Amino acid sequence: MAGTPSISVSTVVLDGQTFDQGLELLARAGAETVEPVVIEGHMPFDETTFTEQGGLRLARQIRDAWLMIRAFAAKYDMGSGDSEEKKVTW
Repeated sequence: MAGTPSISVSTVVLDGQTFDQGLELLARAGAETVEPVVIEGHMPFDETTFTEQGGLRLARQIRDAWLMIRAFAAKYDMGSGDSEEKKVTW
């Protein structure tokens, strides 16, 4: 077996909390990894979150909570009126 399995918790479950409060809750609950998720209207994430500067800030927040990032996800409504203007620059 290749080590102990771990579950990565989606940040969507933190909706309604500040990001730092949510990370603290996850760490206290025993989570080891988180999956930042960009979904418009949920959590304080947008396209700038994953720029170099935003990514470093996000990584620092997660590290300070003694958690790790295993993956990230993004969901965009490509049928919205402004979807053509959105550009993913990760």
